Parts: sequence; C-alpha cells; structure tokens
Amino acid sequence: MDRAPQRETGLDILRGMAAFLVVCIHFPLEVRGGNYLDGLARVAVPLFFVFSGYFYQNTVKRNREAAQIKKMAKIFLGGNLLYFAWRAWMHILNGTASEWLNGVLSPAAVKAFVFKNESPVGVHLWYLGAALYVLILVYFLRKCSLMKWACMLSIPLLAINICFGTWSTLLLGKTIPNNCTRNFLFVGLPFFCMGYAVFANQEKLAKMVQKYKKLLWPAIALLCVLNCAEQMFLFRNDLLVNKDLYITTPFLVFVLFVYFAFGCKKFFAGKMLAQIGKKYSLTIYLLQCMADEILFPIIRACGLQNIYLKMHAVVVFAVCLGAAVLVEKLQRRCKNSGAAY
Repeated sequence: MDRAPQRETGLDILRGMAAFLVVCIHFPLEVRGGNYLDGLARVAVPLFFVFSGYFYQNTVKRNREAAQIKKMAKIFLGGNLLYFAWRAWMHILNGTASEWLNGVLSPAAVKAFVFKNESPVGVHLWYLGAALYVLILVYFLRKCSLMKWACMLSIPLLAINICFGTWSTLLLGKTIPNNCTRNFLFVGLPFFCMGYAVFANQEKLAKMVQKYKKLLWPAIALLCVLNCAEQMFLFRNDLLVNKDLYITTPFLVFVLFVYFAFGCKKFFAGKMLAQIGKKYSLTIYLLQCMADEILFPIIRACGLQNIYLKMHAVVVFAVCLGAAVLVEKLQRRCKNSGAAY
C-alpha cells in the first residue's frame, strides 16, 4: 500500500498519553502501587519510535528523509546544549564546575555518548541520540533495500535487549549496565521497524482491529496484569535492577498502537490529549528534568516535599505543559512578526 499515512486523532491521543508516561518513568508517584505504574509506563519511549516508523513513508513520499535527519540533529544538539548550559550554570553556582566539566569530557563519558546514546548532561536525552542514529541507519538501509531484513532482525534484537537488560541478573548471573541495551540498536531500531511494518500491513491490521475490537481492551488489561506479575517476580527475588524493557512491553506497545491507530475514535479527554500529543510532547520531554530541578528546592523550602513526591509526575507534567504552551505561542508570535516584515 503506497498511501502515506496522515495524522490520526487516535495516534495523537496515544502520543499525549505517552508524553505523560515518560514523565512517570523519571518522576514516579510515591503512592501505593506506583512502582507498577513505572513498569507499565515503559511502553512510552518505544511508542515514540513506533510513531516515527509508522509515519516514515510519509517522509519518504515527500523526499524529506535528509531534511528529517537534519531536523532531528538540530533537536539532538539543541537539547544537549540546553542541558549543558543548565548543568554548567548550576555547577558554577555550587563551585564544582571544574570537576563536573572533567567528568562530562572524560573519555568514558564521550564514548558512552557516541556509541551508547548516553548523554552526560541529561539521563533522558539518550532518546534524542537514539532517534537520530535510527533515522541515519534507516536512510542507508532503505538505499540498500535492507529494510525487510532490518524488520526481521528486530525480534532477536528485542530478545537480546530483554535477556541482557531486565532479565540479565537471573539469566547471566550479573547485571549489565542499561546503556548497553537502552540505545538506538536494541530499542530504537526494533520499535521503529514495528511502526514501519504496521504501516506496510495497515489494511490487514485495520480489518483485524475492527473484527476483534471488543477483545483488544481485555488483551491490553491482560498484558498489564502480566507486566505487573513480571515486575513482582523480579522484585521479590531481588532481580529487578534494569527496568527498561519487560517481556510484555513489546506486545503491549503493539496492541496499544494498533488499537489507537485503527480502532480508537473517542477517548476520555481525547481532544486535550490529542492536542498535547500533536503540539507539546517533545517540549514536555525536553523540559521535564529541568522543571523538577527548579521546582523541588522551592517546594522543599515550603515544607511540601512529601505532598509533591506523591504527585511528582502530575505536577512536573502540568508545569512542562504550561511551559510548552508558552513556548509554542512565542514561536508563533515570532513567526508572525517575521512574516510581517
């Protein structure tokens, strides 16, 4: 099928949900059962790679592959420079700038940054490097007509991720650093290929979703239960160290994506979530850590840290959303002002 996909309301809703879940990963709610939400929230970052893969044919049809890489490179550099400046300022204030800079520019940090997508200035920025690398890799894979093989290779790559990641302590008797599996190769490429394959088979999948639509929510619920059971087993046996990808995560990502792509027309707070997903998800992703680092000292000085930690993700998300709306309005105003001249 050669029709390029357009933005669907269902996928924008899912993108908005994923934006909130990413914040839940970094700032978990310290409430009963909050640890299980952390495990379920691990679908968020893979979903963003699936979005990229699904809409990639739209990029190809418009001959925008190189332009997309350039855009992602700007986001990657901009995000890292923003946090470099922020961290530098904080360490200057604390009188630790020299030690911090030595750490950031150390050979080990540079190696991890280049080869493992681990940013030395922001733990969450690994996604930007991974997304950039995936786009570059896919560009050449398509030129060499190897995308079919890349899609086939995705399953063993995910299996390696799970075995050497979340389950490494049990299966290998030792814990593998998460940056060995949380990168463009073992997360980015497989989930990008999932989205790419969903688009290639969208007619069949759309028919299946319509036929079995009533079974999808029970399937999602079952996968959530299995995800929680997997977490419980690992936690109770003191094996839960790396928490990036569970066995159930790829299945949950796939079912959620096809449901919202082909079966979801209405959803609770759908219009608001769709707006967040369409306009603000990237800005929220970028600003979340900075927002918390500004908020927490202020809230702690007010003696409200216990309440804040119980609503950690909700507060950070709300503040980042407000900032994202403001940034979007300023960008629009600057664009309009430029057009006027």
